Amino acid sequence: MKNFRSLKEVSIPFEQDITVLIGENDSGKTSIIDILKILFDEKVVEEDDFYYGSNEIIIKIEFEDLKYMKKFILEDSNIESSVFIEITNDFLQILKDTLDSEEFQLQNDDDKKEYMMEKADILGVHYRSNIGIDTLHTRLIERIDEISEMEDERIQGNIPNKNIYFLDGKRFEDISIFFSEFFFKEKKRDIWNEEINGFTIEELINDKLESYSSELKQKIDNKGIKEKLNEYLPELTDIVIKSTFKPRDADMDVNVQLLEDGKEISVEKKGDGTKRRITMALLEYQKAEKEEPSLYVFDEPDTHLHVRAQMELLEIMRAFCENDKQVIIATHSPFIMNSVKPRQIKLLSLKNRQTELKSILNEEEIESQLNHLGIENIHLFFSKRMLVVEGETEEIFIPLIFKKLFDKPLNSNLVHIIKRKGITDVPRFTEILTEFIKPEKIFLLVDNDSDEETETLIENLELPERNIFKIGEKEFEDSFSDEIIYSAWKGYVEDNGRCIGEQWTIENIRELKTTCSEEGLKFSKELKNLNGGCQIAMKKILFGKVLAQYCSRENLPDILNCLLERLCE
Repeated sequence: MKNFRSLKEVSIPFEQDITVLIGENDSGKTSIIDILKILFDEKVVEEDDFYYGSNEIIIKIEFEDLKYMKKFILEDSNIESSVFIEITNDFLQILKDTLDSEEFQLQNDDDKKEYMMEKADILGVHYRSNIGIDTLHTRLIERIDEISEMEDERIQGNIPNKNIYFLDGKRFEDISIFFSEFFFKEKKRDIWNEEINGFTIEELINDKLESYSSELKQKIDNKGIKEKLNEYLPELTDIVIKSTFKPRDADMDVNVQLLEDGKEISVEKKGDGTKRRITMALLEYQKAEKEEPSLYVFDEPDTHLHVRAQMELLEIMRAFCENDKQVIIATHSPFIMNSVKPRQIKLLSLKNRQTELKSILNEEEIESQLNHLGIENIHLFFSKRMLVVEGETEEIFIPLIFKKLFDKPLNSNLVHIIKRKGITDVPRFTEILTEFIKPEKIFLLVDNDSDEETETLIENLELPERNIFKIGEKEFEDSFSDEIIYSAWKGYVEDNGRCIGEQWTIENIRELKTTCSEEGLKFSKELKNLNGGCQIAMKKILFGKVLAQYCSRENLPDILNCLLERLCE
């Protein structure tokens, strides 16, 4: 896509099953859907669709091993369009081999004719519906040979009709529009190919127009209009009139009534959610009935749907993906985002009036790692900040203390915590993370004696120095004062009606810190030994909760206060 609205130059690969378009408002999701409508649903390009300062829109699409290009040129408020097809020699040779193959010759006449007519439409071979099979075969072979000798691999042509169904909010809530789109659309399109006395309706109309053009030409010649025009256009020698009929959807209204004992049910007075559930039931039927390859395009189908209904809708869409069907969804629903694979999501964002697209390649190992780290799609694509921590204590402590200090959950500020020890493939993980989150939005809270893997992570992330928080003499727990460690655990034990052990004193905690520092021991591990005789076992996760519960802003280590303020910005 080039120069269409904010799509200055964007290429998007649609997945074979489901593609989910996400992004903030005006990021380009609807524009991509509108481009599909321009290609396959006769939507018109307007002057304000051209990117700022541009007078040319180019849309390229590839399917069934062929590349099609539709070009729009804006000149003096007029818009001219043309379609080109890139025909490769490989495609031509395969087609020629197929037409000459014994397997093709053994097919019945109807199947052979249908196949050749489809290829004739692509290659620009003119024919009437009552053309003989042998004649059509000969014309196709001649056209293949003609194109093979061309220097330019592009030929003018048409984008073939495909089974593509569009369902936006209006279509989702209006049953009549839904029936028109999903059940009458192909018939309205194909009605021109219905035969009358051996000719299609399209051919009959074209014959009538051609006959009228000839009559009009004769009248112009007989009335001396050409001679009159010669007074103003001396170079004029002839007037040629050509009429072209372009079949499109027949202008046909569809009105659907749902009755109860002969009386119409007022569906329009039902809630939006109920209307959409009715449409979902119809989609279930359409899914079962439709066998041909099809593309279903849904623009924010989740609006007004309950979470459970959104999940049911997604299951219907997944079922659509069987038997050569594709689904494209534009959505804001976090539930739908988190229910598909990361590779299926295409993130659109607007920067300097231009749409940018980001997506994850199909790497199952990375997807598995993201899941293992608890990174859901909504986190990856929409987190404002990521905080990487080294241990379990801080993983529990940070969300609790944040809520206590700022009276709101950490995730309400779009902050997500990752535990470093779950990251196995550091280079690939950091590559994915920084693709979607800028380094200045990633924070690290690590021990002062961080291991080699943590240092590798810091190096790969290329974070600003101010985003790296190294805490404690060796680890998170020893950064707290002896007094707060003592009082927090003692307060928790006694508040729960238990007794604290005799060794749990400020002096013993202070001495333990010194010993651990001198001998290189883990303070958090040795601290458990001071808890002997206590009726509550000290575990890392529990200790993190206790510290958050009994700490105040005043007795937090300065470095943690600084980090929390940054996360709250």
